[in-house]
Amino acid sequence: MYIIITARPESAAFAVSELQKYDASIRPVKDLQAGVKLVYLPGGYEKLIADMPPFIFVRHMFPVQWYSVNAVTSEQFVPKLLEEVKLPEINDGNFSVQARGAVCVTTINELENALKQKGFKQNDKHPDWVLSLFFYEGKTEHTLYAGASSVKDNRSAWNGGARRYSKSDEGFISRAEFKLMEAVEIFQIKIPADSSALDLGAAPGGWSKVLLDAGCRVTAVDPGALDARLSGHPNLSYVCATAQRFFEANPHKKFDLIVNDMKMGMFDSVRIMLDAARFLSPGGAAVMTLKLAKGQGPGKINEALVLLRQKYRVTDTRQLFHNRDEVTVYLFSQPAL
Repeated sequence: MYIIITARPESAAFAVSELQKYDASIRPVKDLQAGVKLVYLPGGYEKLIADMPPFIFVRHMFPVQWYSVNAVTSEQFVPKLLEEVKLPEINDGNFSVQARGAVCVTTINELENALKQKGFKQNDKHPDWVLSLFFYEGKTEHTLYAGASSVKDNRSAWNGGARRYSKSDEGFISRAEFKLMEAVEIFQIKIPADSSALDLGAAPGGWSKVLLDAGCRVTAVDPGALDARLSGHPNLSYVCATAQRFFEANPHKKFDLIVNDMKMGMFDSVRIMLDAARFLSPGGAAVMTLKLAKGQGPGKINEALVLLRQKYRVTDTRQLFHNRDEVTVYLFSQPAL
């Protein structure tokens, strides 16, 4: 059994390592593209999905249930593909066909039409399951890989895990907004209207803007200035200070959500979050990024997570599409003893 995994190209080796930590007999077979690998899975896809280890760097994956080498026309392989791929039951939700590489639009349309003729309903924005295609174009070999799997098992509803957002919003401040937006989506974070949020290291204000748009009352803390477009927002309180000075001056404050995207070493950021834990309301959540210095990988991340578990429940840790040399961590307040 084979799967195709996708990771940030610089982290692809880490993605393979965490697969091999789960099962030492797993091995990479071929690089299909930067950050995309064909991987041999001796234990089978169903077992992997049932176990679902807490991967950080595997951003997207799908099972290879059919492949064709040097296929010429869709008439030659579409019927065989649909016969070999393990399609879900008709009532198991909406589908989308997601293709990467030089897959002909005609092929995609033929597959979509064939699935609809079988009774499946198409929803490209919010699919429940996906027919994934990847076309590998080598020097002497052209191979089309295909497999059907649920969005949950793929780890992302988006093609290759590449979640795209628009910068067309006039209030767009920075690409950092996309990191928090993606985290809210992937981690399925519930942000109740009128909840209180603390944004540590807020400047220039991208994460504060996301929280304000969600209806939060935001306290933004940073010695640097916020973007002028946030000035005067009725739900924003800006405090020109370091996180530590804010903590000292406001010992009794409580927040429903604390976020931290500070540009500092991961262990410095962890120490700040450990200090911030006392400001989190019972049942409250936190989101932070761990910045990876050169050479830092899973080992150092695990050390940071061990420290965070002193004060938080670590719910999930992932390198999201909009992360660069960092990972995003989703935390909850520890229950009272």
